[in-house]
Amino acid sequence: MGIRTPSPLISRALDVAVKRVGMDQLSKRLGVPVSTIETWRLGGLVMPQADFLRLIDLLTTLEVRWSEWNPEQ
Repeated sequence: MGIRTPSPLISRALDVAVKRVGMDQLSKRLGVPVSTIETWRLGGLVMPQADFLRLIDLLTTLEVRWSEWNPEQ
């Protein structure tokens, strides 16, 4: 089956969430193991829609700065 190209949107959203709450807390909030989050981030698995929506809900509760989404700015 092979490795998929990771979704830039999912990878970035996960990176921002990890930066803000930490990997262990993100794992707890999403209800999945850390290894699953890493696999989603790297494109090894497709992130289920329900988990993506939970991630978005989490991100909307955080005070995320634009520079965290676009580090080139």
